[in-house]
Amino acid sequence: KTIEAAQKIINCEVWLDEKNIKKQAPVKDLTGYTLSDKNKGNLGPINEIIEMPGQKMFLITINEREVMLPFTENFIVTIDHKIKTVFYNAPEGLIDIYTS
Repeated sequence: KTIEAAQKIINCEVWLDEKNIKKQAPVKDLTGYTLSDKNKGNLGPINEIIEMPGQKMFLITINEREVMLPFTENFIVTIDHKIKTVFYNAPEGLIDIYTS
């Protein structure tokens, strides 16, 4: 609960029961899928998925500029593999930065 308490356990081993670890399903390659935002509509094809420290990002092109949007389950509504579309719900104002 404090910085001092946290410093005492730096570099200590941590043991977890496997049942307490959230497992992520492997992500299918979504390159070439269309990214469609709930409010802005079709944003275009996903050029690449970039691994950043702590988070993955969608790389797309909006108005001839490369744009990185967070690849997070908080913003992904669903993925339809049949029509190769990722349905996305970006926070208000995020996409406006690139389209204004």
